[in-house]
Amino acid sequence: MPMGDSQPAVVAQPEPDQARASGTVSHALRTIAAYTLWPTFLVLTLYVFKRLWDGGMDPEIAMFVVYVGFFLVLLALEYVVPYKRIWLKDYDKQTRIDLSLTALYFVVNGVTAVF
Repeated sequence: MPMGDSQPAVVAQPEPDQARASGTVSHALRTIAAYTLWPTFLVLTLYVFKRLWDGGMDPEIAMFVVYVGFFLVLLALEYVVPYKRIWLKDYDKQTRIDLSLTALYFVVNGVTAVF
């Protein structure tokens, strides 16, 4: 404690064991998800594309369906389990622009794939 400081130091009380245990489990699950979500996502994307193609769907249309579908899943996951919470804040209003450009790319890719 520095000289002249008349306030006693505030000591944080430890959390109850249950809260600490659930925090550890939550951290462990996030760590596991961080290492397995992307490879799982990639394999699942390829699997869905193969199933659509084997089912008789044109490969270009199948790729477009997979692209749009998994983009929506990825967008939802980003809000549910963000890499960094601060990135969810739209300080510079860039999210609207990014989503608009993504929608434009969907349309352009879809049109070029079909024609």
